[in-house]
Amino acid sequence: MLRYSLVRLFLVTITLFLIVSLVQFFGNVTMLAKWSMPHPLYEDFIVAWARYKVFLRNVVVDWDFGDSFLYNQDAWELAMSKMWVTVKINLAAYIFYVSFGFSIGLLAAVYKDTLFDKVIVNLILAIGSIPIYIMILGLILFFGYRLFILDPLYTQVGVGLWEGFKGLIIPVLALSFWPMANIIRLTRAELIDELSDEFVNILKAKGLTRRQIIFRHMLKHVLTTIIPEMTNTFVVILSFSFLMEIVYQVPGVAKLMYDSIVTSSGFGNTVYLDMANVIVVGGFYAFLALMVGFINDMILPLIDPRIKMGVKR
Repeated sequence: MLRYSLVRLFLVTITLFLIVSLVQFFGNVTMLAKWSMPHPLYEDFIVAWARYKVFLRNVVVDWDFGDSFLYNQDAWELAMSKMWVTVKINLAAYIFYVSFGFSIGLLAAVYKDTLFDKVIVNLILAIGSIPIYIMILGLILFFGYRLFILDPLYTQVGVGLWEGFKGLIIPVLALSFWPMANIIRLTRAELIDELSDEFVNILKAKGLTRRQIIFRHMLKHVLTTIIPEMTNTFVVILSFSFLMEIVYQVPGVAKLMYDSIVTSSGFGNTVYLDMANVIVVGGFYAFLALMVGFINDMILPLIDPRIKMGVKR
């Protein structure tokens, strides 16, 4: 297990290195091809390669990703000041939709074909089918401008604990309905399939109640099926959170990334990459997705000791 964990961490590091390298290299190629004088493409690759070697040396020697020309500030320090906001929202949403999705899916399977199963589950599935950008706008209009109980825009500066919690409600709900519906559907289907297995009759014959059968024998089987899917779900929601931060005016790394790509000019908006910011924020998103996948894989053996990570046979 320890050997497998170290290998996985090494692979995460290599993957992150490749992602950052590709973003830096091809970002420079794109900017050179678009904004430089017309010349053969191979010359752009030569210049981009020279810039990449300088970039790599600066990162390895001084941990220097360069300065943002938009903000005239070190790109790493600038992104670090905004990363916690993005992490806080995505982590809160992850905990919310995983815990509630699994709990509702479990109850829906236990009380299959009851009023709870038909009404609650179908309602959440219907809400979960609404696109994220429609959901966030609807929540802002309803809770912010209609009921006046939540802030229509993100406000966390100089507020107390309760106000800070209220500021998370709209973004967390907007990011949670689709994955929650997916987890409910998956949990319900897996548990119903387990309950129809023949070994359930054997456990009943031994005197175990339905609740004991579910929590002692079936829960770990269902969790080992759902947890790997959580990595893919988190990556999808992480991409959705980019749009959510722009719409809700969250001062996280998504707004920084957007401003570092889309630049206002006298003729409207144009694409001009602030490479230092793009590299740091792109690496941050990749690191977050890779680490969630790594943590989920490490949790599996804790739930079911029969799972041996890294064993070939």
